[in-house]
Amino acid sequence: MNVFITGGAGFIGSYLAEHHLRKNDNVCVLDNLSHGCLDNISGILEKPNFQFIEADLLTYPNLEDCVERADRIYHLASAVGIFYLIQNPLNTMRTNILGCERLLHCIDMTQSKARVLIASSSEVYGPNGHCPLQENAPLLFEPTSHGKWFYASSKYTAEMLSLAYVKAKGLAITIVRLFNTTGPRQNPRYGSVVPRFIEAAFCGAPITIFGTGEQTRCFSDVHDMVIALDLVLCNPLSVGEIINIGQDHMITINALATMIKTLVESPSPLVHVPYEEAYGENYEDILYRQPELTKYFQFVSYKFQWDLQRSLKHQIALIKSKI
Repeated sequence: MNVFITGGAGFIGSYLAEHHLRKNDNVCVLDNLSHGCLDNISGILEKPNFQFIEADLLTYPNLEDCVERADRIYHLASAVGIFYLIQNPLNTMRTNILGCERLLHCIDMTQSKARVLIASSSEVYGPNGHCPLQENAPLLFEPTSHGKWFYASSKYTAEMLSLAYVKAKGLAITIVRLFNTTGPRQNPRYGSVVPRFIEAAFCGAPITIFGTGEQTRCFSDVHDMVIALDLVLCNPLSVGEIINIGQDHMITINALATMIKTLVESPSPLVHVPYEEAYGENYEDILYRQPELTKYFQFVSYKFQWDLQRSLKHQIALIKSKI
């Protein structure tokens, strides 16, 4: 099978590339390295059935060639990281909306029959106070003055574009709303909470918690996530569907910080910082984020194998092995 991954040098994309190479598929990765990096794919760069293209999805002139060869397409290219998203709203909107539309247009123009996965985000649910979050739940957005919602609205628009191509052009697209994913290669500089906490714990620096820390999240390990993404596309009945993917075991950010501090055996103090100080604006956080997985299990029987503690121990052990 020929697999094409946009954003394939990023955190999830690089694991997805490795996953398909283990299955002896041919993998082509397109990434402009704005968020991904060569280190993520250094172990597979020389494999004969792997191709890396350093280019921007918005401008790469040979995108149709990549699409035309593909039996399966994963669209993971996206602006990511809360600090980047707030500081770069225009790039966020352009990358997440125009990049998605250009890819879909190329798939249509080449008359590709590829199975396509569009990676969306649990951020589209907004400050919905009802948990667990169902795919058919009303989506709530705060006033546009909040920089956080540029990302959520761009992902929602990409979802609607994808569904429009399904209905109007018959493209074989599945949309997945990814909940928090963690694992090695996740970069702390984009604001992801787990690598940021682990980095601070190893340095003995304060573990900075934004807000009260009582907001809850559900964390999935990237090893489980890539298996789930593959299996969702293996089911033809998932075409045209929006599906939550992730673990449904909630933990508060305070408890996460304490767990990491304990596992690292770190003296780091836990410090709470108001959102306004952290992000430089009046920030509206999502207090509770837990996926309803009934729909996921209608299409996929795979149950995630990595709980949060196992995932954290694995990440911490890898760091210790390099010290």
